[in-house]
Amino acid sequence: MKRTLALLLGLLAVTPLLAAERQRYLVASPKGGASVAKLHVTSDAVEVAERHVRTFRNIDAFAADLTAEEAADLRTSSGMLVEPILEREALDDGSTAARSDSSTDDGRDVAQTTPWGLLNIHAPDVWKVTRGENVNVAVLDTGIDATHPDLADAYAGGYNTFDATKAPVDGHRHGTHVAGTIAAADNAFGVVGVAPHVKIWAVKVLDDEGKGSNETIVAGFDWVVEKAKTTQGRWAMNLSLGSNLPSEIEQLAVERAISANIVVVASAGNRAIDELKYPAKYRGVIAVGATDDQNKRAPFSSYGLGLTIMAPGAEVTSTFIKGVEVSADVKAGAKTLEAWRVNGSPYDSVTAKIVDCSYGEPADFPWDIAGRVALIRRGKLKFREMARNAKQAGAAALIIETYEEDRAPSGGWTMIPVEPDAEWENYEFPLTVGVLYETGEKLLQDGGNVTVDYRTARYGTMNGTSMASPHVTGTVALLLSVDPTLPVAQVDYVLRMTARDIYGSGWDYESAWGIIDAFAAAKFVAPEKFGVPPTPIPLSPHRRASR
Repeated sequence: MKRTLALLLGLLAVTPLLAAERQRYLVASPKGGASVAKLHVTSDAVEVAERHVRTFRNIDAFAADLTAEEAADLRTSSGMLVEPILEREALDDGSTAARSDSSTDDGRDVAQTTPWGLLNIHAPDVWKVTRGENVNVAVLDTGIDATHPDLADAYAGGYNTFDATKAPVDGHRHGTHVAGTIAAADNAFGVVGVAPHVKIWAVKVLDDEGKGSNETIVAGFDWVVEKAKTTQGRWAMNLSLGSNLPSEIEQLAVERAISANIVVVASAGNRAIDELKYPAKYRGVIAVGATDDQNKRAPFSSYGLGLTIMAPGAEVTSTFIKGVEVSADVKAGAKTLEAWRVNGSPYDSVTAKIVDCSYGEPADFPWDIAGRVALIRRGKLKFREMARNAKQAGAAALIIETYEEDRAPSGGWTMIPVEPDAEWENYEFPLTVGVLYETGEKLLQDGGNVTVDYRTARYGTMNGTSMASPHVTGTVALLLSVDPTLPVAQVDYVLRMTARDIYGSGWDYESAWGIIDAFAAAKFVAPEKFGVPPTPIPLSPHRRASR
């Protein structure tokens, strides 16, 4: 690595081109080199900073801003692998459906259910022996909501490849949903994961738009390999992401992880064609396709050469972050009336008598407004001023009514200032929703109590091979827990030998080795722990899928 970076720094001295002409590249030594930990940059530190050089501790590579001429010179004069930054993205189909039976913002009032996928792969049957104890699972994704009540106990920490000074928080939804399928707690609410006692690590390699690159993926692999050196227990990695374009340096990162005894699982892709995405297509990766609840290949799932196994990926229910799916309404008696969200409102539910408070001026609030719902007409004041006046008067919630032409799409109204404003910074607004004028006036005429609800779903369904992969990763965690000495190569073999066939015996083009069976795999690995005789090892597998 010293030699590799020295070549780069030498080029910097003879190519004084403008920064605007630079592009981002990954550079690696195909034959390996000195440890990155021994790398020292002193006199060229300023230039290295300007080039935004990122080095890795366990992969003989670096990322930097280079000109096309510099990249070409590295390739030709030094034999380095030099490749441009390639985009990676989350592999769900973009659709979501919320479980809306929660009236709190943490979902603790949602009765626990066991998702159909866990039952389909017989994961609960393994729990009498292990639930994934002493195993670490790194979710390389958009981050994880560590505050989610179904994930908080499993969450062990993580790394943000975009900014190491920031926590790997999920601002998208994808990573939290994937993590829930692997590790959601077995408690009285929400859902439960395949291996509810694993330690889950968030490695943010995709941004809040669900986009990343081969650079962020390599950085994520590098961090996991380093973390595994100092953390007890076996490790597995889940990558519910991909791209059509291969990266040789990304493949080197995969190989480095496997050589460190880490199992790598990745989604096959959602293109419904006989071509897998990368990194699922790399040798050594357990590539996962998706099935539906009829035990057939899901229509969106990719398939073909290189596919290892299938797992549930359609209508998968798991954990959501706050704000992915929100709903607002007002209930009066047996009727539920349309309302819409106002940004800045807390998630809450308030039942109280509705009171006419005109335009929300301080003088418009009656003496007995305390603890009641204020109905205010839009017109004179800004939303935040109405809300502040209502709160100061003692109202428990606020309904703002308007005419049809002024109604807002979801999220179109806001109490949060567009520009930073010290007066309103960190102000805690009361529960606030919007309704049509006719709705508000009808509520006043009827009198009595109303219930104002503004909710965010903490559980919901998604589709994709992104949802299939964590079923397999969770199963891998169960296997590594039941037999911590299980070699990486044998994990793949066990999954293949114990899968349930779909279309034909053994491997086939549409469904690989079939649907994963966690219980059968665990019994194959450690029959004595389940009170069954050892499974005879076949002289040869049915037939082999080439890559």
